[in-house]
Amino acid sequence: MHPLLAVPVIAANPTWTYWIGVPLAIGGVLYALAIVVGFLRKVQSPRYPRDTDV
Repeated sequence: MHPLLAVPVIAANPTWTYWIGVPLAIGGVLYALAIVVGFLRKVQSPRYPRDTDV
């Protein structure tokens, strides 16, 4: 196929890079949230233990 004839075919294909970015962005946000929650549970919780003897 001639390269100039392939341009309309390529342009007609839906752009999937935008759609793959959505789950990657959501996964990145969830990963960052998991890091923060894990930090708070492992590092900050022992500093301020719950008072269960009330």
